[in-house]
Amino acid sequence: MEIFKQAGVALVGGHSVKDDEIKLGFAITGVINPAVAAALEKPNAGDALILTKPLGTGVLSFCRQIGRDYPAGMTAAEISMAALNRAAAEAMKEAGASACTDITGFGLFAHLLRMLRPGKLGAEIFADALPAFDGALDALRKGVIPGAIERNREYVADALHIASGVEEPGGPWIRCANFGADY
Repeated sequence: MEIFKQAGVALVGGHSVKDDEIKLGFAITGVINPAVAAALEKPNAGDALILTKPLGTGVLSFCRQIGRDYPAGMTAAEISMAALNRAAAEAMKEAGASACTDITGFGLFAHLLRMLRPGKLGAEIFADALPAFDGALDALRKGVIPGAIERNREYVADALHIASGVEEPGGPWIRCANFGADY
């Protein structure tokens, strides 16, 4: 419970996702300035996308669940999942970010689409710039694809466009370009 003290939050509940597997998650409470929260609801045209952690926690967690472990990547992913996002939040405030989201569970492009649609914005993602935990892309290339990825693929299907020549290992949300409601 030391992590809650570090974060300055109170534990109020647990995970609410309906699934066949037991999940460990926490619901917390805290105080936020409403003016700050309102300012982070949607991005502005010309904003840059900054990821604070590599992608692939869902894929690596699924690998572990089905007995296909990628030790180096999984260890790094577990450390990342257990760490606070405080440094990222402070950097975001200092940089004057206009929007933010936690992409865990819903995936990068599903969350990005939810942010882009209200402002009718689009985004271009450079595939080679997306960081991923060791083993995550390899697992996708070998066909280890969690069900959540399929659901996310369906959610973004009408807005996702992949540039010709861009590799697609296991799903368009890993490598894509020209993404958004206006494309």
